[in-house]
Amino acid sequence: MRNSTIVVLVGGCLSLWMLTPSLAHAQSIDINLDAAKAKEYNLDVNGLEDNLNSAVSDQLNIGDQTAFLEDMANAAALATKGMGVDYASNPKRFVFGGSFGTAVNGVGASFGRGDYSVPEGGFSLSASAMVGINLGFGNEDSPLSRFRLYANGLVLGTSGESFDASVYNYGAHLQFQVFKPRISAALEWGGLALTSGYELSGYVMSLSSKLPVETQQDGVDLKWDALGTYDITSVSDTIPVEVSTNIRILVTTLYVGGGADIVNVGRATSDISLGGDISASAFGSTETLGDISVSLDGEGIADDVVPRLFAGLQADILFIKAYGQLNVGLNESFGGHVGLRVVL
Repeated sequence: MRNSTIVVLVGGCLSLWMLTPSLAHAQSIDINLDAAKAKEYNLDVNGLEDNLNSAVSDQLNIGDQTAFLEDMANAAALATKGMGVDYASNPKRFVFGGSFGTAVNGVGASFGRGDYSVPEGGFSLSASAMVGINLGFGNEDSPLSRFRLYANGLVLGTSGESFDASVYNYGAHLQFQVFKPRISAALEWGGLALTSGYELSGYVMSLSSKLPVETQQDGVDLKWDALGTYDITSVSDTIPVEVSTNIRILVTTLYVGGGADIVNVGRATSDISLGGDISASAFGSTETLGDISVSLDGEGIADDVVPRLFAGLQADILFIKAYGQLNVGLNESFGGHVGLRVVL
């Protein structure tokens, strides 16, 4: 049986210099099909090409790589917000603890990666340990009691089905109590606080095993197990400026705040070089129909300034504080994290 090969080249080698801060280049999807074997499965070759191209573009999120990387950069800029600061406990001496959460951009308030191995939109994972000190160290009459200094940081690696990920963050914040707390029986108003500081964070995804792409056509299951390189690196360097307040009723504290994140550096880059065979399964048999290769690299830049609102709820069990916080950036970013702290 004579085989013929159909080569589909989607995209091209692009090298664009633009006045905008986002860049994507060297993009191609090469689909090589054995037409004779495709006909054995009664598959229309042109339809098969379109189907595979669409599945690869969607499930690997490479249809608009620049927009995807911009979303990744914006998610990374939001991921650690609030992990290094206590907005609810009004510590008199010390506070220390840890937290874990995620952030997304461009996909609504989902807080998740989506159904495929590659995130559906901008996504970042983060975790951090923190410690804080009231500079008045228990002396509420001291002018220094209005100032609290916080530091946070963590390096963490995780493993997934297709990707390994690593996160890191470092931060320092100074909080100034403009109005001091007011206590009345079971009710406490936490006053008004201004907070600013510096945060550096990163999220790195690296392909560690096969990356499955699956679709179906005319009752035939099609699968491409891609192998090679798929790396995404998101880095964020920000200065948050915030105002916040809180109110405690018995053992529950609600806190709210708002401000803006000044993004000094917010960037996500990709490096993709993948290849593998296409398999077709139907009628009790599986055969190779050809192969696909993908080559792509790009860059996306985060927004320069992001107004943000946040709110949280905390359970106060003596000196143990368990809390959850929601961050909403006004650039379609959403983030949330939960944590545990000890306040003395």
